[in-house]
Amino acid sequence: MLKGGDGQLARSVEEFAAASGTPVALDLHAGPVKLPPLIGLRILQIMEEALVNVQKHARASQVRVALYATDRQLELSISDDGQGFQPERARSRKGHFGLCMMRERAKEIGARFTVTARRGQGTKVLVVLPVPLGVVVPCNA
Repeated sequence: MLKGGDGQLARSVEEFAAASGTPVALDLHAGPVKLPPLIGLRILQIMEEALVNVQKHARASQVRVALYATDRQLELSISDDGQGFQPERARSRKGHFGLCMMRERAKEIGARFTVTARRGQGTKVLVVLPVPLGVVVPCNA
């Protein structure tokens, strides 16, 4: 969970699962963490946009959202078992800005953003944020 978002990440996942009817496995391997407000907001927005893309395009039967935090990095992954796509073609399609927005939000906070997808084999969005010591603080510390 992202502290300050007061569990908003988990709530967003629950709302997606209820609205889409798609089961979501939520793996939080961080416990609650404190992040600067902009970083927490951008991580949440990237996850929500990835879930919107799953609902609109993937035809997935299941989704997995995982958040890992250590004292050196924060890693968010959203993966599905849907139909997949060709990421290089998605960049050139007019009116499709989701991947671009996620990439820009990741860049804004200094994170690496990657999308791995293949036709018929699902999609994985990965955001890795290296953080200076003390920026990601486990709440129980």
